[in-house]
Amino acid sequence: MAELCADQPSSAQAHSGPSLVRLAAASEARADSFFSSGNRPAALEAAIKAVELYLKARSHTSSPQEKQKLDKKCNELFVKAERWKKSAALCESPALNPTPPAAPRPSPKPTNQLSTREKTILWKSSKVKGNVFPPWTAAPLPAEFAGDHTFLDDCGLLELSDAQKDALDSWKRPHEKFGDNANIISNDKQLDLTQDIVTDCSVVASLCSAVRREEMGFGKTVSNILYPHDEKGDNIPSPSGKYVVKLFINGCWRKVIIDDLLPVSKSTRSLYVTCRNNPSVYGHALIEKAYLKVMGGYDFPGSNSGTDLLALTGWIPEHVFLQSEDLIQSTLWRRMVTSWNTGDVLITLGTGRLTQREENELGLIGEHDYAVLDLKEENGEKKLLVKNPWTEGTVWTGIAQEYDSDEDFDAPRKEEPPPSALQPGTFWMSLDNVCRNFFSVYLNWNPGLFTHVYETHFDWDLSTKISETSFRRNPQFLIRNNSRISAPIWILLSRHIGVPAIPPSQTPAQQYIALYVFDASGHRVYLSSPYLHRTNYVDSPQTLLRLDDIPPSTTYTLVVASQGLPPEIHHFSLHVYSLQPLHISPAIDLHPYQLTLTSSWTRLSAGGPAHSSHYPTNPQFLLTAPSGTANLHLILESATPHPIHIQLVHPPTSSPSSHPREARIATITVRDMISSSGDYTRGTAMARIPPLPPGRYTAIASTFEPNQTGHFHLTALSTSADVSLIQLPDETAGMFLTDRQGSWEGRDKIVLPMEVARIMKVWVKARLLKRKMPVRLTVREREGGRVVAASGEGEFRDLPMGVRTREVDFWPGGGGYEVVLERAGRGEGEWEVVVVSEEKVWVGEGEEEDEAGEDSDDDDDDDYGV
Repeated sequence: MAELCADQPSSAQAHSGPSLVRLAAASEARADSFFSSGNRPAALEAAIKAVELYLKARSHTSSPQEKQKLDKKCNELFVKAERWKKSAALCESPALNPTPPAAPRPSPKPTNQLSTREKTILWKSSKVKGNVFPPWTAAPLPAEFAGDHTFLDDCGLLELSDAQKDALDSWKRPHEKFGDNANIISNDKQLDLTQDIVTDCSVVASLCSAVRREEMGFGKTVSNILYPHDEKGDNIPSPSGKYVVKLFINGCWRKVIIDDLLPVSKSTRSLYVTCRNNPSVYGHALIEKAYLKVMGGYDFPGSNSGTDLLALTGWIPEHVFLQSEDLIQSTLWRRMVTSWNTGDVLITLGTGRLTQREENELGLIGEHDYAVLDLKEENGEKKLLVKNPWTEGTVWTGIAQEYDSDEDFDAPRKEEPPPSALQPGTFWMSLDNVCRNFFSVYLNWNPGLFTHVYETHFDWDLSTKISETSFRRNPQFLIRNNSRISAPIWILLSRHIGVPAIPPSQTPAQQYIALYVFDASGHRVYLSSPYLHRTNYVDSPQTLLRLDDIPPSTTYTLVVASQGLPPEIHHFSLHVYSLQPLHISPAIDLHPYQLTLTSSWTRLSAGGPAHSSHYPTNPQFLLTAPSGTANLHLILESATPHPIHIQLVHPPTSSPSSHPREARIATITVRDMISSSGDYTRGTAMARIPPLPPGRYTAIASTFEPNQTGHFHLTALSTSADVSLIQLPDETAGMFLTDRQGSWEGRDKIVLPMEVARIMKVWVKARLLKRKMPVRLTVREREGGRVVAASGEGEFRDLPMGVRTREVDFWPGGGGYEVVLERAGRGEGEWEVVVVSEEKVWVGEGEEEDEAGEDSDDDDDDDYGV
């Protein structure tokens, strides 16, 4: 079946120039090494990749000298590649002659020992669909199968779908159905495995692919996972009807116990996998039953053959998306052919969704998996022998039809009808038509191609995940190549399957995983970009990241990512295959001290961006660094869809003895700014703070537009233990607000008389409601004119959020005070002045500067700040 993928668009550049140059140089070195060893196709592929990387690096540099240097590199490689290409053409033979090896490849050598915690995770992952499948420890002894056809699986009969129940006659053991003709294996006929009523095309296609490798003489691939065995390692019937199947599930080989009861239908149709040439062969039906037991029953909802072959063989699954713009058919063919000839790859195909008309015209089935049984080249054309595992499955017709011009449908090029010598359901198809009409090719690679494997098993609590673009809580690993040569490595991530803690009705329909590699020297990263390499997001339990080159003495950071997984604890396994020993460990955290606060943008505190007049109402935080900081990050995370931003500024007062409220920002100028997260981004915003001297600083969290509400988390990551972070109270919390509004009416100055009844702290803010222009706000004594407080150090300022004075003590008596608002401009417009005080104050209406204010104690204009 087709496997879904979801790509994340990213505005950030995925690669950096210096990293690309290093990768290009490493790829060029590998090309020379391949050519020296006689592997010309691999040399050409590495050279082409080096050119691509040099060209990408060229686009990232602004230096003319560097561009010229990279141009020269590309030209030299072009000349070299052309010379190698001509040489390779003379040496390559179009014939495909698979040659079985003298002995099977040895398994890669483990480079690490599992910890107790990792072993515990593997045991916890033994429970799948209500059954327990423990890790494999050793092959079962013959005594385990002793008996007389009496064994019954304690787990009971496997589930059937409604259609299968209607077709079911009874459950029977092979000897009850076939008598003396029952055979666990076929010794005299070629196996032609098919599916019928069971919807497990991916499983049967996988079995067909693995059986084909055995028939080609490359050794046991899938028959060796069924027990009991005789002394030669061949399958034999179990006297008791008990069988053990060894399956690679949830990160390791596991023991699956079944009985030999098979569902028998009322008709000639089959409810389990059968051999068309010899229906009494039942060994593969037992393997199918064991796998379907793990997956929940014969009412199998479907999988993909790459995942199924991993379970059946332990071979490394790679999913190639045939509709990808990055696909190079010649490279894909060369990779398949080279390993097909040595029996080191199993190949299956998957279609995507097809309309009924497309199915009828093409002879293909939508969302269906097929096995590849052979490869060949004829007259320069590359072809695959494809098998449809359905018993009555249609075959590729290859007949071009006329279609309406408004239909988006590519008719295939006409091909010869399949020869009658082929098995039913099999057909030859050109690589070009495969790439045009199939959605995926699944390549399962022999792990024996590698000499070393590192494995680790871990859990990830996704209930703590806030944003898809934040990697702060993601599992991360350091990968270092300590050797003197470039090291190709393959990284396989597996998500363990099991019973979710969240009911299926509440589980997201689409769940994806991915792997990222960063050029971060093994240090933890916090954002999803810029990355060096990344897989597609896939809804399969596995994803593979191939790194063809890790340059010598290079260290990368590997990150596990997900989308849509339920917010609960998930278990994962990571297998890293290589040709040299690698150093792999948890990524290094440069910020051991973390402080996280939870807050919200509400209807009253979602002030929007800095150019909004309501910006000061945004949530603000006091960051205190008594010893200063050398390495500090501020990370803002939110699950809301709104673009967000975090900024650190100098507060109005940095005195340690001042009230925290005095650290709130009411106006911001360029010289106040220290650092910010840059452009507004969805999900996560991070500000990298330069070294700070000891002191107090103010952080402001904002959204792209005012009134965009939602919860968020703000985290300070630091190397200092004494850094503290607290949320500042609202600027008017616990204070009285006295508001006055009016219009200029041709005046350049507005004077508001003010009186206080007792000693209290007071500050004043003002803004223009429509037309913007520079303004200045001053509070002075009514008698004598001494300035008590002023905005902007007494200068005119044109700020979106208006102007304000600092908080100072006011005394009663002495003739009172005047609040003076001045403008440096002309035209009409409206203004607003708000006096914020600890107790109620009296503020008169606007008056001319040389006139006495008229008392107007209007309690309706006095509000208590919340």
